[in-house]
Amino acid sequence: MLRHLKKTGLRTFLNRNFEVVVADIDGTITDEKRLLDLNAVKIIRELEKKLIKVCLATGNALPLAIGISGYIGASGPVIGESGGAIWYRNQLHVLSDINKCRKALTILKEKLGEKVREKPGNVFRVADLALERNIEIRVIRDNLIREVKALDSKYAYHLICKGVDKGIGLKKAMELAGIPLEKVVVIGDSELDIDMFRVSGYSISLANSPKKVKEASDYTTMKPYGEGFCEAIKHVFSLLNNKR
Repeated sequence: MLRHLKKTGLRTFLNRNFEVVVADIDGTITDEKRLLDLNAVKIIRELEKKLIKVCLATGNALPLAIGISGYIGASGPVIGESGGAIWYRNQLHVLSDINKCRKALTILKEKLGEKVREKPGNVFRVADLALERNIEIRVIRDNLIREVKALDSKYAYHLICKGVDKGIGLKKAMELAGIPLEKVVVIGDSELDIDMFRVSGYSISLANSPKKVKEASDYTTMKPYGEGFCEAIKHVFSLLNNKR
């Protein structure tokens, strides 16, 4: 039995089919230990064979996301750093000012001292900065400069310029690729993915998603993590087959 199917634009999505699957990485195409789910990778390659592009959208540093995208066979734009950085056709597009994020981090360290712990991958980041989740995000937010916000991906806190998120990143990526947002299916598991749900043609949350994420999506899978991603793809094709 289908769960959620809430979006009023579902009929439009079904009538236009879809051209792109956008997937988060951690918790979506991985298992609970953050290891890539090989069945999810297999399905991604099958989608590409059907000429359906797969686009990764993650809070991870852009170079890491680009590498993963290449190795699993995804050909769509790569959205990294919580929507702040996009890689498409060997060109970098940065939507967030990393210098403002660095300024915010410096002030955080002055106020909170050793409680503020950076993720090692910050040296590779071009749009946002990642912090360990060792203190409450409320404390981080209470001490930020005006131009920067803090997001929680479940795996790290992200300092990024206000006005930038995964939804903004997705809009820019699809603009670059020349693909209408109505033809995009988004699959994710964290609160950062909600902004993509709002602008896509159809959205799917996984069983391991927080309640807020499930409520924001059109459909929620029965299975979690990479298994849930595989279920999500089967669900989309079942919708399209049922309309025929």
